Amino acid sequence: MSTQTSVDTPTCGVISAIYDMHNFFKFLLRHTNFFVFLTLEVFCAVLVVNFNDYHRSSFLSTANLINGTVNSITSSISRYVNLPQENEALAKQNTALLQQIDLLQRQLSAVADSALLAVADSTTQADKPHFAYRSAHVVGGSTTRSRNMLTVDAGANDGIRQDMAVISPEGVVGLVAAVSRHYCLVLPIINTSSHISVKLKGSNHRGQLNWDGMSVSTAQMIDVPEHAEVEIGDTIVTSGASTFFPEGLMVGTVNYIEPDRNGGFYNIGVELAVDFNAVYTVQMIEDTRLTERTELENSYQ
Repeated sequence: MSTQTSVDTPTCGVISAIYDMHNFFKFLLRHTNFFVFLTLEVFCAVLVVNFNDYHRSSFLSTANLINGTVNSITSSISRYVNLPQENEALAKQNTALLQQIDLLQRQLSAVADSALLAVADSTTQADKPHFAYRSAHVVGGSTTRSRNMLTVDAGANDGIRQDMAVISPEGVVGLVAAVSRHYCLVLPIINTSSHISVKLKGSNHRGQLNWDGMSVSTAQMIDVPEHAEVEIGDTIVTSGASTFFPEGLMVGTVNYIEPDRNGGFYNIGVELAVDFNAVYTVQMIEDTRLTERTELENSYQ
């Protein structure tokens, strides 16, 4: 019985193939007129395009249009698929540029010091960057509480430590509050416990940035003296008075001004530069001279 089955199976396959070929030829014979017509149409179209300048030009123009459209769609899809890699590359480039900017600023400062004070080792000091930057990403956190926190995918193994400043391409994000091996928690400026020193960019009058726990897009600048010149739309930046943030980092813009009820000062509304519901790529800033500064300041307390 098993021998008979093994012989019959190939035979059935051959018969099935012959039957399929028979049906295929029947289909061709049944539609012979259509295929002959289609062949003649294609042949005629080729003759018209090859021997008529106008039709050839029209054909090539249409073909180029179709080809360009297809290439454009393909390119758009390719760019969308590669967007995460491109964003990562841009983040690394931003980190490198920030480092170069800081180095150039130190070099310019050293040249000025050398000209005014004839400091012999100014070039050596300029080669040591004041601030070091590390790129990371926000991978979790909250923006709807009074004490919001953000989780960032960089930790002690990446050189991150507590109290390092955190910024995004748009502006100030907050300070590192806690660190594990691979992650850190950032206390953002939209946390009621956050208080950072800021100033009006135009007049350099300082104040303190607080958050009242209301809108995620606005904060309040307090302790600005009433004689300060301030207008709606003025820029708010970090003052550099604290040991955390470098001077001049973007914070936001003035969106309202009102006198303090105790008199003598303004309460200023600040439209924050960072969209905390969309922030992703961040830069961690290390002050390489922080230890020197804090030791000096503590020695006179």
